[in-house]
Amino acid sequence: MGRMKDKMSSLRKRAEEFLNKNPEAVNEITSTDVKKLVEDLHIHQIELEIQNEELRRAQLELEASRDRYSELYDFAPVGYVTISENGSVLQANLSCTAMLGVERSSLIGKPFSRFINKNDQDVFYLHQKALFETKAEQVCELRLVRKDRTQFHAQLQSNLVKDTKGDIAQTRTTITDINERKLAEEALGKAHDELGRKVKERTAELTETNKELNREIKERRLAEEAVRKSLERYALVVAGSTDGIWDWDILSDTVFYSDRFKKNLGYASEEFPETVDAFRSRLHPEDADAALSAVERHLQERVPYNIEYRLKLKSGEYRWFMARGQANWDGKGNATRMAGSLQDITERMEAVKNLKNAFIEIKELKNRLEIEKEYLQEEIKLQYNHENIIGNSDELRYTLYKVEQIAPTDTAVIILGETGTGKEMIARAIHSSGPRKNRALVKVNCATLPLNLMESELFGYEKGAFSGAFIRRLGRFEVADGATLFLDEIGEIGRA
Repeated sequence: MGRMKDKMSSLRKRAEEFLNKNPEAVNEITSTDVKKLVEDLHIHQIELEIQNEELRRAQLELEASRDRYSELYDFAPVGYVTISENGSVLQANLSCTAMLGVERSSLIGKPFSRFINKNDQDVFYLHQKALFETKAEQVCELRLVRKDRTQFHAQLQSNLVKDTKGDIAQTRTTITDINERKLAEEALGKAHDELGRKVKERTAELTETNKELNREIKERRLAEEAVRKSLERYALVVAGSTDGIWDWDILSDTVFYSDRFKKNLGYASEEFPETVDAFRSRLHPEDADAALSAVERHLQERVPYNIEYRLKLKSGEYRWFMARGQANWDGKGNATRMAGSLQDITERMEAVKNLKNAFIEIKELKNRLEIEKEYLQEEIKLQYNHENIIGNSDELRYTLYKVEQIAPTDTAVIILGETGTGKEMIARAIHSSGPRKNRALVKVNCATLPLNLMESELFGYEKGAFSGAFIRRLGRFEVADGATLFLDEIGEIGRA
C-alpha cells in the first residue's frame, strides 16, 4: 500500500508540473471536455477504490502468509540465523535460540563466533572465507557451545544474500543439530576400529602362532640333532676322561657310574652296583656327614656342589677325591637329576700335607732364630754398646744399668750433665729400651723457646684463641701422649 501511494503521489506531481508548464491546455478545455473529464475521474475513482479493496485483501493475505512463514521460520526443525558482514547476528529463529540455550534478544547483535568452540574457530573462518570467495553455498561441521557451556555437533549450511543494490550484505545460515549422528558415527568408528584392532590382533596372533609352530618344529629338529651330537660327545668325554663320571636319576634313585669311576675305586665294570648306597657305603666315616649335607644343600638351596672327601677302594685303602656336580630342577623347583665328576686328588692332598708340615718346621726354625737373634743382640748391648753409646768403662756400664732399670717404668727422669756429655743419647736409650719405643721421641729445646710462646708450644691452642690462630694446634705434651717427651735444656726456662 505504501508503494502504491508513493506511485500516485508521483503521478500527481508530474501532472501538476505539466499544467504549470502548459497553462494554455486548461484554457482550451470546453464544458464538454470538463463533463467528460469529471466522468473519467469518477470512473477512475471507482477503479481506485476497487484497487484499494484488492490491495487491502492482498495485504491481509500477505500478513497471514507472513504469520505462517514466521511460524514455519521460528518452529522449523533446524536453526536459521542471519549474520551480518562483520559477523554479528541479525536474525535468528526460535529453534536456533533453543539450540544455543539463549533468548533471542540476547543473541541479536552478538558475534556468532562467540558460540563456536575455540578449537573450531578456524573451521568457521575457512567456511566464511570460502563462502565470500566462491559466492557459492558452503557446508561445514563444527561444535557449538550453549549458554551453560555444554557443546553439541552442528552442520552449518550458508548462502550469501544480496541487498537491493546487488551488494552482498549478509549471510543466511542453516544450523542442523547432528550431535546424535556424530555420536553414532563416533561409536560406529570406535566399533569399526575395535573390530579392526581385534582382527589385526587375531591375525597377528595366528601369524605369530604359525611362526611359533614353525620355530618349535625347527627348534625340536635342532634340539634332537643337538641331543644326538651331545650324546656322542658325552660318550667320547666319558670314555676319554681321567675323571670318574656319575649321573644320578633322582626320580628313579638310580646312578650311572662310568668305567673310569669304577676303575678309580679298583672295581671292574660289572663289580660296582649302580645305586646310591654303593657310593654312600664307601665314604670315610669322618667325611660322610659333610659329603651328604653338601648334596642336600645343593638340591635344596642350590649351593654349588664342590667338595673333597675320602672313598674306600676295593683294596680297603682310602684315597682322597674331589667331587663336582650340578643338578637340574623342574618347573616346580624339584630336583630331577644330578650329574658330576670324581677326581682322584690323593697325591695333591699328600703334597699339601707335606707342605703344611714343611711350613710348620720352617716357622719353628724361624722362631728359634728370632729368639737367638734377640739373645745375641742383648749380649752385644750389655757388652759393647747401647744404641749409639759405645764404651766399656765401669761408669758407662753403671749408667746403662740405670737406663735398663728406669726404662720400663712410667716416671719422669732428670738427666744431668755438662754440654756435650750425651744427655740426649741417654734419653733416646731410655726411650728405645722402654714400652714406648714404637712411638716417637718428642724433643723440645727449651733454651730456644721464647717465654711468650712457651704455653702455646707446650700445651697447644684452640682455633680462634688469639689473632692468627686459624686452626687448632696440638701442644708437645699432647703429641707425646703415650710416647716420650724430652725437654732439652729445661734449666734455661727459669733464666729466661
